[in-house]
Amino acid sequence: MLDNTVSFASPVPDERIQELIKLCGFGQFKLALSKAEHLILSFPTEVILLNIKGVALMNLGRLETAKDTYEKALIIKPDYVEGHNNLGNTYNAMGDLEAALVSFAKASQLDPNFAAPHYNMANIFQERRESNRAIESFKSAISIQPNYPGAYCNLGIVFQRQEKLKDAIDCYKIAIKQKPDYDDAYSNMAGAFQQAGKLEEAIEA
Repeated sequence: MLDNTVSFASPVPDERIQELIKLCGFGQFKLALSKAEHLILSFPTEVILLNIKGVALMNLGRLETAKDTYEKALIIKPDYVEGHNNLGNTYNAMGDLEAALVSFAKASQLDPNFAAPHYNMANIFQERRESNRAIESFKSAISIQPNYPGAYCNLGIVFQRQEKLKDAIDCYKIAIKQKPDYDDAYSNMAGAFQQAGKLEEAIEA
């Protein structure tokens, strides 16, 4: 799972930005896109609107247009961290993992205290079975943002593949503590207990 981000700093009326963010949060991407495009007519150089438009386009599967939208935002503001991160998400969705990693790395360089690009890089490394790099990136994300159940859960998956089952189970437990309804973490923890031969714990999990 990738981490999309939307910045809040903008001269656009805050209630309009909040409305767009809520629409995206509720999955109403078509409406968010329509309203963002309407606002862009009045604020054509506001990167937050372009960013939200890109998020909506990406979630609607219009990846090439999303990529172009993020690139336009980055021409306006080359140090726009969220734009680089979300451009990376778009490249990832398009299957261009190398370009995605470049964008995530740029985002993390611009803001070393931004956890999302580390998490997103880690997921690519995990997908490519580059376990050590995945572990390093997940740990970087967690060091920046300790309350990050997705990072703990996916770090547990990497440890489980390495048969470091105690480490994996510990990660799943933290993920569940942070997000008690995290079904994937419960399922993965049960699998790790079963892999370790602890059938009773697997059943309880």
